[in-house]
Formats: sequence, structure tokens, C-alpha cells
Amino acid sequence: MYNKQEWKDEIPDLTKPIMDSSTGKQKTDQQTGRPLFELVQEGTRITSSRLNTMEDGIEAAHGLVEILIKEMGGNFVATSNGVRGLACTTQGLKVKWTAGVAYVNGLRYEVAAGETDLAPTKGQYVYVDTDGAVKVATNIKVVHKGLVIFYVSTDTSGVISSEDRRVNLNMEDLRKRIESIENDIITNTNTAERNAKTYTDERVGLLTDLKTNAKGNAVLAINELFQSVSNGKELLANAITDMGQPTLATDPFQVMDEHIRNLSITTYLKEFGSTTVGMDLPTTLNTVTLFMGRYIGVLGSFSPMLVYSDNGFVWEPCNIVVPAGVNIVQVNGIVRGEGSGVFIGICNAKHLIRSADGINWEYVYTPDTTGVSNWTDIAYGGGPTTGRMFCVSDGKSTMVSIDGFNWEFHLNSIANSVSTTGAVPERLSGGDTANSKFLMVYAASVSNNGIITSNDGINWTQATFTGGNLPKVINRSRFGSHGWIVMGVEQLARTVDGSTWEIIDLPAGLFRSVDEVAYFAGRYIAVGQANNASGLQRGAIFSSPDGVNWERIFIGNGPPLLGGFRTLAGNDEGVIFYSTTTSLTVYSGKIDPGKPFSAARLRERDIRTNVAAALAAQSVPTSASIARELLLENVARIPKNKLGIDWVHRQTLAPAMLVRAGTMVKGTFIAVGSLANGVSNGSAIFSTSGTSFTTVNTPKVDCTDIAHNNAGMIVAVGQAANGSTNAAMYSTNAGITWTAVPTSQLAASLTFSIIQWNGTRFIAITPDGRVYSSINGTTWQSDVYWMGNRMGTIIDSCLTTWGMYIMTSTHVLFTSDYQTYDTVLTFENPCLRAMAFGDGKLVIVTNALTTVYDGQGNLDMTKRGEVISTTNGVNWTYSNLGNNNAGFSAGVKQFQDVTYDRGLFIATLSGTAPAIALSADGVNWIGRNRPSGSTITLFGTILAFGGMAVAFAGGTPNSTWITSGAIDRELSNARLGY
Repeated sequence: MYNKQEWKDEIPDLTKPIMDSSTGKQKTDQQTGRPLFELVQEGTRITSSRLNTMEDGIEAAHGLVEILIKEMGGNFVATSNGVRGLACTTQGLKVKWTAGVAYVNGLRYEVAAGETDLAPTKGQYVYVDTDGAVKVATNIKVVHKGLVIFYVSTDTSGVISSEDRRVNLNMEDLRKRIESIENDIITNTNTAERNAKTYTDERVGLLTDLKTNAKGNAVLAINELFQSVSNGKELLANAITDMGQPTLATDPFQVMDEHIRNLSITTYLKEFGSTTVGMDLPTTLNTVTLFMGRYIGVLGSFSPMLVYSDNGFVWEPCNIVVPAGVNIVQVNGIVRGEGSGVFIGICNAKHLIRSADGINWEYVYTPDTTGVSNWTDIAYGGGPTTGRMFCVSDGKSTMVSIDGFNWEFHLNSIANSVSTTGAVPERLSGGDTANSKFLMVYAASVSNNGIITSNDGINWTQATFTGGNLPKVINRSRFGSHGWIVMGVEQLARTVDGSTWEIIDLPAGLFRSVDEVAYFAGRYIAVGQANNASGLQRGAIFSSPDGVNWERIFIGNGPPLLGGFRTLAGNDEGVIFYSTTTSLTVYSGKIDPGKPFSAARLRERDIRTNVAAALAAQSVPTSASIARELLLENVARIPKNKLGIDWVHRQTLAPAMLVRAGTMVKGTFIAVGSLANGVSNGSAIFSTSGTSFTTVNTPKVDCTDIAHNNAGMIVAVGQAANGSTNAAMYSTNAGITWTAVPTSQLAASLTFSIIQWNGTRFIAITPDGRVYSSINGTTWQSDVYWMGNRMGTIIDSCLTTWGMYIMTSTHVLFTSDYQTYDTVLTFENPCLRAMAFGDGKLVIVTNALTTVYDGQGNLDMTKRGEVISTTNGVNWTYSNLGNNNAGFSAGVKQFQDVTYDRGLFIATLSGTAPAIALSADGVNWIGRNRPSGSTITLFGTILAFGGMAVAFAGGTPNSTWITSGAIDRELSNARLGY
């Protein structure tokens, strides 16, 4: 241990020489010969004992440094001989690691190689805990107590993605840095020794020559000099700050010099420019975020909802990609996490999206948030002990994430921490430094607001105000060098320490409204509205150096006249203020409104406009403002032919009929439907043109489906309802006459849902899954096969090239041998409606978004859609028709029926705008409205053969229908082999 010696200088009083009484002369030192004076302060003697004590202390310091080399450094994985240990690999649901040395909280652990299991369908951290053991956890707080070495995301069978998160600290570099510090210590110590040895040989000089008031003591004189300099720096700093350059008395003279030089040239927040033409946007920007020279703007519910710009004036649409079934109709707000490197946004007040560049956004999967209706705001902040993180809230509950990927939901975290019963959350904010907190303003009453704060977004504390009273309405907050401020029109609240708040009255009449507050160039800046000299409401900009003293620095008297400001974006060099008046802007500092997008971007805009016009001409309604990815999708929506594009209203069926099924035989449409109560016979219709139908009498069969064997035999099956006397009937002359299948073959009490010809026999199936078959359509047998695993009533069937599919409203079953029926798709909700096969693809349409839950009970967004398709029965695609694009409006589409002909899937919808949906691939669809003259509001059965589509009314009997295209009988017969 080094024992510190306090060394004192020998200070002689030069006015009091020591005289030799025997000689009358001044005495001198016998060794050095220097004159002797009486001492003001006796100096410390230099002895071998004291010097040896120094040497012992230096030796002990060497030993301590050696220990520090081994033990310091926090949390990291050591590198030895160029190899860093604890390397992780995965296989299935296991993770393995190599041996290595880990430092956790300054303690050294030699970790042996090993392995452990991973949990399925989770994001997990592999880490070395404070006891030196390797563990796996999903809780962020637990993980961050140790040293994270690996991150994995798993599905049910293995790892989806992984990331090496070992922190490396090279011990050789650390050793060299510490040795450098040792050398400095030794050098300084040797210098001190030399000074101590030689000081007695040096003179202090005449204190009477000092130009200070203190002349009898060198320490007092030097302190007086420093105090004088300090006072001068404080006066100079105040003067520079008053002239517009915030400066501290503690700033070095070099910084003060730079600030003084800037006084004569800066116009930032003193001079303002303005645009005279509104920006090319559908509405005013709600918020704008500037990062790395790129502006990201939020338009709310106006398409494209998110836009970006290189200069803050010329905007392009962002690209938002979400899973099937997620319908984004509004972006509520975005925030960028400085520590995480990503943007996070709230959509529909419920969903989260994420982006690394602010342009391309992806969906964020979050935990089950049952109990939360709408997220109201998002922020990035957090305290020094918890780390920076994202937080979203609805005023009662919160959800937090460090990286924007993995989220923790905390139900009623705010409600359980503080009492804000009945309060309405106004805004959630996060500070810009690691020492800031989350802050939420809430409406405590009609005229007063309260504030709560949190370090971690989970545990919240009620803010206390000096005087005990709540402030008036305040709702715009910002963190700056003078702490948090929360502004209103009449008052603001400010805190420096984050705990105690002071309420400050603002000058009466200065503000009319405050819409946003920012902190740039050492100043708080607010935008909103103020009254001009004539008492008229105008957009205004305000500034404050400390968040307390405010002045108005701009008023929008024009030209152009500005009614208000909505938001602002900038940095310490320049800022753009976005008004509420037709998207006009005001700017100050280093901002160039003439800076264009690159030539490539401008060409892209022209191309987008031309492509949109071309797509609209090809029956795919397209806006030029949609993202380029949607433009490409719309190209895939272009119909291969005009079938289904133009529709014609047709009439009259006599009597009116509810058509349930139809087919085409040798160029003739044949359709059957339900029985009307009380009639003596059934009805069928046929047509060789599709533009007019002939009605014929049939046996009393309440028909549900129809099929034919390509050899002239047509069979229609039905249900035991509406007074039916037979379960099936058949025709051998293209539907002109019909004969009942005898009840000896099929009992009249039988009800059938579907019938198909599989190439060798007719297969008819009852709603509960019993199978009947016939090779000729007249004689039938009951098969022993029964779909006992089906759930619900069978409603449709479809033949593909690899087998037959059978469908209930919740399940899809498959058979290739017509003996075994296996369930291949299962949904929680009754959503399935109809299916069709064409061009090697099976397409299933729904009347509600499909609902599937994963093993954790969470909604599986990858299996949520309005259309399901497959080309092999193994891999399934879930698709949506689109929103505000390609002829479709927002909301879930309700399909009724679907068919296929001439390269197009054609479907009917519940509604009139659109009434028909078309797709060349079953994934990308366009909508078509019902034709002029048609009064049908619910379309049902649709038939398409030979180049013509015929759509009938659904729900109740109707005497009208609509058609598109024309029959090419010769080509159709050739394809069918007639």
C-alpha cells in the first residue's frame, strides 16, 4: 500500500535575512552557498526513507495493474491466441457452444463447452449468467443482467434466424493501454522526485513584484488570478448567449471564439424563407422525422399514409408490406430509436410496423394484447439503469421492446402503478438521451393535466408539482439540455431532475395554440398559432433558450398567408416548418428547397404516372401515388382477355329462379336451382347463347349441385326440402327433358350437397359426409366410405389433376382414391365459401378473413387471407384483394362463388361495388362493378364456359342475370373432346 506523503515547499521571507552576529553579514548555506532567510513555511525534507516509500508504492501499483488487467472490462468474451471462445451453433431445437473465457460484471469465468434445448416458436437469448453458467431466456430484464452471446428465433422444428452477439475485448490491447498509464505514472513520479530534490536550489522570486492584491502568499495570489479569469468568462458567455449563440462559462476559450465568429454570419431562426406552391401530397403532413438526410412523413389515413423525401419538399410513397388479412388504413405515428437503429410505427391504432431505412416497412408480430383496444402513441426513451427502449401505450397498459423485434406486453402496467382513473392519455414521449425517461401527459380534468413518468415503460410514478396544484392544459412535450418541458397555451411545466416539476405562466396572448415542440441548436422551438397585430389567427413559430422565456420569431402574415403550423423537422443547422395551409412550408438555416430528387427519381415518378394510366386502360384502376411494389402487383392483375371486364344486364327468367348450380354440355349452358313452395314440378334452364334462357319443367328436386360425364349424361342432386319428391334427376339431351332417379335407388329423404364426375363414376356426398356413387347416373349404391373427420356441413367440392377437394365452412378435406378423406386445412371461424380449379391451381374464396392460432394461442398472421390457393396441395398461399386499389375499397370482401374459364378466375361478391372479382393467377385480383340496369345487390352462382361468364342473383329467386363475353362453341367443344 502506498503511503501518501504531503510535500511542502520551503518559503523564505525575503524581507528577513538571517544575520551572522559575529560578522554582521547574512548567513549562507554551507553546501550550496545560497543566502539564508527566515522561513514563512518550512519545506519537507527529502530522506531515503521517504523515497523508498515511493518505490514501494510504485511496486504495489504494478501488482494492482496486473490484477486489473485480468479482472476489469465489464461483460465480454476474451480472445486467446487469436481465437474467441463461446461460439454458438444450432441444430434443430438445440444450441451448442465452445469453451471460452467470459467476463461478467468484472468477474472472470472459464466456461466449458456444452449444449441446451431451445423453446419452439420464440425469440431467445443465450447468455452467461452472473454465476458463470450458460442459460437461455426470453425475458429481456433477466438476460441483461448477464453477458449475451447468441440470439435465436425458432419455429416448431428449428431455428429460423440467429445472430452472434458476443462482445470482444482484446486483452493485449487492454494490457498495452494500462502499461501506457503505468509509464505515465512512473514518469510523473520521477519528475516530482527531481523537483523535490532541486527545489531548495531555486528561488521563488520577489513576491512584491506580483501584480495582484495578495502579495504575501503565492497561493492566494494565484487563486485571485483564476477568480478574475472566471468572472470574465462568465460575463463573456452571457453576452454571447444574449446574441443568439448559447454558451456556457465553462466552455473553453476556443469554443467561445467559434461562437463569436458565428454571431456575424448565422441567420438560423432569424431569417425565414417560404414556399409558394403546395407540396404534391393528398393532405397535410401530421408529423415529419429527419434522419441521415432523409425526411419521413406521416399522412395518417390518406394513401399512401407514409412518404419520404430527400429534401423535405418533394415526396415519394413508402412501401408497407403486411401479411395477408392485415388491412392498413391509417398510420398513427412513427418514432426512431437512436440506439436500436430502426423506426417503429403504429397502424390502425393496433398494429406495429418496422423499418431500417424509413422507406421499406414490414409487419411486427407482437404478443397477445387482449385488454387493449387502441394504442394511442409510441415513444423511444428510458432511464440509465434500464437502457433505451421503445414503448407503446393506451394510457393503461404498455408494451416495450429494446430492439423493435421482441416485445413484452404489460396489461394495466400504468393503472397498477398510479391512480389516473377516468383520465384520458394525451401523449407519450421519450427523451433524446440515456438519462431521460418516458413521460405521459393525461387529462386530469377539463382544465388541468397531470404527468406520469417511467424509466422502463412498466413502472410509473406520478409527477409532483411545486405548490401542489396541477397545471392547466399542457400536451406538447420535449426533452432538451434544460430538462423536460410540457407546453400549453397558458402554462408550461418544467423539470430538470425528472422528479419535481415547476409550473411556469406563459405571457398572456403569446400563444393561441401549440402543435409541436422540438429542440435544435440549443433552443426549444414551438410551432402553432398566434394572433397577428390585427387580431387575426396566423401560423407562428416560437423560440426559447431555456424552455421558460419565449419569444415569437415568425408570424405567417404572408405572402403566402399561413393559418397554422402542424409540425417541424430539422437539426442544429436547419429546420423546415410544415403548415396546415395546403402543405406550404417555412424554412430557416441550411435548407435548400430547390434541391431536386435525383434524375433517376424524377424519371421514376414519370414512369409511375404512365404505368398507372396504362393499367387503368387495361381495366386495373391504379393511382400513381401507390408504392412501386403495388404497381408491379397491378401489372400481374391485367386480365388475359376481356372475359369478365364488361358486363351486360339480362332479363327475364320466367318464373323467377334461385340458381344454385350449372354446367355446359356441348355448347349449352344448363342450370338448376331451388324449388318454389307449392309448385307441382321443378325447373331447369338452358341456353346456347347465355343471353336468354329457356325454362323447362323437371321432377320435384330441390337442386343443390350438377355434374356431367362428357358423354351426354347430366345428373343434378338436391335436398329433402320445399316439398321435393326425389333426391336426384338426370338428362341425356342437354337439359331439355329430365327424369327422376327412382326412390328405390336414392331415397327421397336423402339430402345431397355436392356431385362430381371423377372420370369413371359419379360421386354424390351428403352434408354429413356419406358417399353415394354411380357409373351411369341412373343406378346408385351407398359406399362404405364416410367422412367422419369432417367438421360441419359439406358445402362445395372441386376436382383437380391430383384429386378431389371437399369443403365445409371451416375445413378442407382431400382424397385421391375416393376412399380416404383427409383434412388438409382447418380454420377457427366459418369463413370458407367456394372453390375452383384452373391452369394447375386450386383457388378457395372466403366470406371472412381466415383465422388460425399458433401453438401459443396467438393469431397466425401468415395464414390470414381472403383467398387461399395452391398448385400442389402442400404449399398454400393466403392473399387479399387489396384496399383502395385495383377497384377494391377498404374492408373485408365477402365472396359468394368462384369459377374458372379462359385463363381467368371469376368470382361473385356480396355487394355492388365491386360485384365481380377477376384474377389471372388467383392471387392478384381486380374488381368490377355491376352493369347499368342491374338491380341485383347480392350475386350468387357464377358459371363460365366457352368464353362467356353468367352471374345469377343469390339469396332469393330473381328473374335477371348479368353476362360477360360470348360463347365460342366450336372451341369449347373441341377442348372437351366433342
